[in-house]
Amino acid sequence: MNFKKTSVFTLILLLSLSNVVYLFSATQAQTSWVDITLPYTINQAGNYRITAPWISSTPDAQGLIINASDVTVDGQNYPINVTYSPTGIPAAVYVDSQTNIVLNNLNITGSYYGLRVENSTTVTVENCTIARTYDVGMGIQFNASSGFTISGCTLTDVGSGMFLNSSSYFNIVSTDIHHTTYDNAISATECENFTLSNVNIVNSSFNGLAVYLSNNYMLKDSSINGSTMQAVWSGSGKNVTVTNCLFKANQGNVFYTNELTDAHLNGNTIINNTQAARADLSNVTFSDNFVSANGLTDSSYYGGFQSSDSNCTVTGNTFEGNYDAIMWGTYEADSNNTYIIQNNNFQNNQYTFFFDYRPTTTSENTKLVFNNNLVNDTCYVDPVGLNEYTNSSITPKILNLNSTVQFGDRPYGNGPYISGNYWAYPNGTGPSQTGIDADKDGFIDAPFELFDNATAGTAYDYHPYSDQFDVNQWVNITLPAEIYSPGRYRIMSSFVSDVPALGIYANNVTVDGGNFTIAGKNMAFSPAVYAQGVSNLTIENLTVQKSLGVLISGQNVILRNVNTNNTLLGIYLQESVNVRVSDSRMEYAALGLTIYYSENVTVSNCVIQNSSGGGIAGVYALYSNNFVLEDTVCSGTPDGSGLYLIECNSFQIKDCSFNNNSRDGVTIRQCANFTLQDSTANHNQWGSELFLCSNATIKNCQMSNNSQAIYSQLLNNVTFTGNTFSYNGLTSDAGTYHGGLEVAESNCTVTNNIFESNYDAYIWKATNRSHTGNQLVYGNIFRNNKYTFFFLNNQPNNVTLQKLVFYNNFVNDSATIDPVCFNSTYSANYLSFNSTVFAFNTTLQTGTRIYGNGPQIGGNFWANPSGTGLSQTGVDANHDGFIDTLFDVFNNASIGIAYDYLPLSTEYAAPTPTPTPSTSPTTTPTPTPSPTSTPAPTSTPTSTPTPTQDTTNTTTETPWLLIVAVIAVIAVVAVAVFAVSKRKSNLGS
Repeated sequence: MNFKKTSVFTLILLLSLSNVVYLFSATQAQTSWVDITLPYTINQAGNYRITAPWISSTPDAQGLIINASDVTVDGQNYPINVTYSPTGIPAAVYVDSQTNIVLNNLNITGSYYGLRVENSTTVTVENCTIARTYDVGMGIQFNASSGFTISGCTLTDVGSGMFLNSSSYFNIVSTDIHHTTYDNAISATECENFTLSNVNIVNSSFNGLAVYLSNNYMLKDSSINGSTMQAVWSGSGKNVTVTNCLFKANQGNVFYTNELTDAHLNGNTIINNTQAARADLSNVTFSDNFVSANGLTDSSYYGGFQSSDSNCTVTGNTFEGNYDAIMWGTYEADSNNTYIIQNNNFQNNQYTFFFDYRPTTTSENTKLVFNNNLVNDTCYVDPVGLNEYTNSSITPKILNLNSTVQFGDRPYGNGPYISGNYWAYPNGTGPSQTGIDADKDGFIDAPFELFDNATAGTAYDYHPYSDQFDVNQWVNITLPAEIYSPGRYRIMSSFVSDVPALGIYANNVTVDGGNFTIAGKNMAFSPAVYAQGVSNLTIENLTVQKSLGVLISGQNVILRNVNTNNTLLGIYLQESVNVRVSDSRMEYAALGLTIYYSENVTVSNCVIQNSSGGGIAGVYALYSNNFVLEDTVCSGTPDGSGLYLIECNSFQIKDCSFNNNSRDGVTIRQCANFTLQDSTANHNQWGSELFLCSNATIKNCQMSNNSQAIYSQLLNNVTFTGNTFSYNGLTSDAGTYHGGLEVAESNCTVTNNIFESNYDAYIWKATNRSHTGNQLVYGNIFRNNKYTFFFLNNQPNNVTLQKLVFYNNFVNDSATIDPVCFNSTYSANYLSFNSTVFAFNTTLQTGTRIYGNGPQIGGNFWANPSGTGLSQTGVDANHDGFIDTLFDVFNNASIGIAYDYLPLSTEYAAPTPTPTPSTSPTTTPTPTPSPTSTPAPTSTPTSTPTPTQDTTNTTTETPWLLIVAVIAVIAVVAVAVFAVSKRKSNLGS
């Protein structure tokens, strides 16, 4: 199936159908509305539109009652004003036990309830305004309802904003609540599965959001500012997330939890509140938040995060300029919990810690773990907590200031190991700033004691950080490991596992693999070695097996003696600059080496072989520039090319071997400004394929025993020189239309090459009438080929724009033209050839002949291994070096007329000079006999005329490109499907 064509047809069909749908929908009748004035009771389904303002004439009147399902009401923003009396609780709009209700553009003031919905499902409230309810009234109430949405609404000066009770699966979106006068801005009780997003609450007279006995809810992308109590209060629930919110100037805690399970607060900005968060009897994760300037008006026991008898993890946060950054409250001796504080940045807080430890005896049931933090605060411990609240000594059994030494990412400074903390003061006198690190291992030599007060207790950081780690010392590592610090690392043993073995996340790193092996237990789809966004990285002496491979993204990278075997990607370079891969072997991978969106890559003295190719290649480079592939073997790919390059520029391939690949030795598509030289491509299907390439040179290469040496199409300014194409097209699946060099629709120069013992030596093809091209072929040797030419023309002869200029070549083949090219499969339908596109000689001019004597060049030397070629047997009566009869290339007018008007001969004799009179007798010179053996060509001409060329290709063809993601970490692998169908056993069909 032609998937490309099918996709186009599918797109056309979809576009057509969309137009039909549009035309059909445009003919539908507009929505039918029933115009109403309030008060009104809706008793049947339909679309209703309020058409006038309404002010209740009696207290506690209800403006709109909906007693039907499938109802839409557009209030058109007409005022709905209800007069409230203390004896009643009216609702301006009331819905009970209905479904599929839409309320738009309601503008409600007064009343006890602005909108009240009970026992209903699938209710949408959009773009409504509710203001100035009774002082204890509610803007919106949903009770025992589900599947509702409140969107784009504004509630102002209401007693409380929203009260949501026993409801589930609802959303509150893009809604503002300003100035509640009595209670919470939003209250949710016994609710499940709801989300609040882009909700903005300002100046609540109590809590901003209060949630009780509710589970599975999220507050995101919202702001709560100026509440007189908590910004968020949540009690007796589970699975709560608060993310990417702004909390500012709230007078209580931003987040107060009580008996809450699995609460997650991450990515929030918390500024100028009384306290950022408090967890009582809860399980809370507090991560990646920015906590600043909190507790400054309340001083001690206020500020950042407080855990009281709770299991909490505080990680990745910045605490800056608070009064007390971390508060630890323990009230019950039998409380069993752990408070973990890791990987945080404490800057310029008045105090880092406030301790409120109430048990009269130290209990080991509750612990605080504080490690791998950067602490740069004015003071570390608030004395008020120790003096006024703490009733027993705090010991290392309950307060741990370091972990065991292990590899990790420090929050500050050098060093590959983590354990304790970096203790600093803003004035530069902190223990980590002034302590001694004699062995330069990245740790201060003496432990740091936190309290300096025996009465309060003792707590030691036994591994406080220094910033004096010596990056030049070798650090021994055991896998798996992650490197976060510059330095030199030595792997100490092999590692077998399906998990990633080594992650590198620091600059200026050297890893010596010690010739150990990293291997998966099975074929793992995780990288053995992974580095992203690093610079100055060296990895050497390492073997990787049964994994995704070695994945690198960085600059100034050296991979030396890094060997992969039986991996998915081998070595994969993505978005990398200045990389050198040398002395390495990549074997039995899907793709042995991939170079993707990279620059200045050198691959030297490597072996990439027996890659499955993934249908592409052993080495795959795409969208990359300025690279060199040298002294490298790319062979034995059973399903693909040895090397495949697409949309790459300014590269060199030299001294390489591309042999025994199932497709091409080298595939180069849509590339420019490159050289392929001094390399071999043998025993492939095609030695090389060039498509849509420009400004390139293929030189001094040897391509033998392929189905075809080179296939090229749509080239511009490409030169083939000094190459040997031999014994190509002779395999059982080759023969006709296979052999040496095929050139289609291209501007190229072919000179000083040897075509020997191929089936068809030179294949000329014209298949597109809009493509122009000039093929300039001169100074080449054709010998012992079965046929010199194969001509394929699929265009009427009067529009063929492909020109062939063929002169000063030595031709000594069994036959000149493969007769099969004139059958109906190839050119028969477009005969006769347009003779103007062929020139088999240049104008007579001075130059060095490809064979024989003579000062001038013109046509070609036409020989035959049997000695019967025209240049061997033709007459050159005047001994000017040219056969006196022209050479008819086609020898059949019905095929075409193309002559070599100046075929070369070997009978040149220099003109006899005009004799000078002399008394001495003259002698008759003896002529040199003509050669009788098969002639051998002389050197390449040193002066070559250049016919005028059209150097533009007017059509650009885009190949199909499929980028396949291999793993979750990275793994982009592009799969290119040939845009030009390759000729296999049924070529030309």
